[in-house]
Amino acid sequence: MEDRARKAGLSLARAKVLGQVASRKDCWAFRKRLAEVVGVSIRTVQRALTQGRLEGLIQCFRAKKNEVPPGAEKPFHCGWSHRITVGRGFAGEAVRQAIAAAKLALLARRAAKPAAQPRQRPAAQPQARRMTAEQIDAELERRDNREREKPPD
Repeated sequence: MEDRARKAGLSLARAKVLGQVASRKDCWAFRKRLAEVVGVSIRTVQRALTQGRLEGLIQCFRAKKNEVPPGAEKPFHCGWSHRITVGRGFAGEAVRQAIAAAKLALLARRAAKPAAQPRQRPAAQPQARRMTAEQIDAELERRDNREREKPPD
């Protein structure tokens, strides 16, 4: 865990605090006890826990009122906090592998599809032809002649 914390940008002292939290499956230790074990101030422990939560390395849960911590017979009068390590070192790599596999599958699907044909615009309606007066007269004459040549029904 200390290596993961250092890679995430935590200082050595903060990484050691998170290493102490990670050394237990479930960490119920008070900040004061963690500070004594690591040899740093209580405020440094608090900063380490806050930064560890922000980086996604640990999760912290506060006890509910009258909740008894595991292994105790009665609730602590001052409350307590449950800290767990996220993934215990394996989750981050598993997530990276899952993302890489999803990207690869997407690329494979795109490569298997035929290239999309560009959409063709529908043919534009032909615009009305502008005719001169002589052309209009000739067209009307042609239509009249056609009407006269038709046999009656």
